Amino acid sequence: MRQRTEKILWILSILLVLAAWAAGANRAGESLQAQIRSVDSSISRLELIAEDMYRGQSPSGEIYVILESHPGYGGAVKTATLVGADKRVRQVAVLESSETSSYLANVLKTGLMEKFPGTMLDTPPQVDAVSGATMTSTAIISGLERAVKRVNQVAFGVPFMEEPREIPSWEIAKAAATLGLFVLALWVSSSWFPWSKKWGVRVSLLCGFIVLGVLYASQPSIATVVLLLSGAWSSGLASYAAILCLLLGACVVLVTRKNLYCQMICPFGAVQQGLGSILRPKALVLPQALRWLSRFTALVAIVLGLYYRKPGLSSFEPFSMVFSFIGSGLIYATAILAVLASLLVLRPWCNTLCPVKAVFDFISFGRGWLMPLKHKERSHEEK
Repeated sequence: MRQRTEKILWILSILLVLAAWAAGANRAGESLQAQIRSVDSSISRLELIAEDMYRGQSPSGEIYVILESHPGYGGAVKTATLVGADKRVRQVAVLESSETSSYLANVLKTGLMEKFPGTMLDTPPQVDAVSGATMTSTAIISGLERAVKRVNQVAFGVPFMEEPREIPSWEIAKAAATLGLFVLALWVSSSWFPWSKKWGVRVSLLCGFIVLGVLYASQPSIATVVLLLSGAWSSGLASYAAILCLLLGACVVLVTRKNLYCQMICPFGAVQQGLGSILRPKALVLPQALRWLSRFTALVAIVLGLYYRKPGLSSFEPFSMVFSFIGSGLIYATAILAVLASLLVLRPWCNTLCPVKAVFDFISFGRGWLMPLKHKERSHEEK
């Protein structure tokens, strides 16, 4: 009876996610002109003059509106730049963002965007990226700078050379390091590993902590799941490490039914396990209700993220606070509680609210249920 209930809930979860995806796609198709008027309601008579570029009328005269999307950490960041006929930037705004809200808020409160209004197209401001939110701020700056160049070319005849986007060497190194972590975890978990499994797991967790936590701060989260399912990654990302890590973890679960990411790679899991070793807490035997709570929380986060097409909206993990010291008051409190609880309980976050573990458990359950069915069908056909 219990297995039957879990199968029904598994199917219902997939249907709910598909419904959220479809509803979100329909919602994302809202009029761009409505988005533009949300920036400046006085604009009227908008007409398309080039790709993502409009000309309209405002109380002060003719005005150009340029929309630009540039890859950020969590997906494309769409900006709007309003330029008057006098070649002066009137207003800039972020229309859409897939970034974690705390990172975007950290960028906006620095006054980065306030440096553009009032400047002339021929003398754009020199703006530096915001420390602690480099990818998000770079996406905004790059979008606004390209908007200035495009309107200067289309409306005022000033040519500019399009710079090709290349994959930076550090991004290739990050992907290679992520792949290396999974190769290490697979080796340690295999029968070919010649030394102590216990110490092998510790070394693997330490490597995950250093690479995905300290160096890159790019561990997968529920926002990464939404980013993958929504297709927002197709428009470009500043970093693919988190999404690569998620895909590798899912592939390992599908092939081996082992959740090696959570057990042997997760940097926040390493932090909890390291703190737990101080007092050597016993493994917590959780009530079944708490396990369902983590699954329900993950499902709600995915559905909301897909419907609103904002992966950052789904994120509630304390990773950004622990490794980058960026986050809202709620994230800060969650991080403190998880760290303190780790001294008394073995991996409290992993065993209660971690949505990534819930997603991998979901994949594992589906694999264990559907794969035997395929074998049964094949055996029946052979008979």
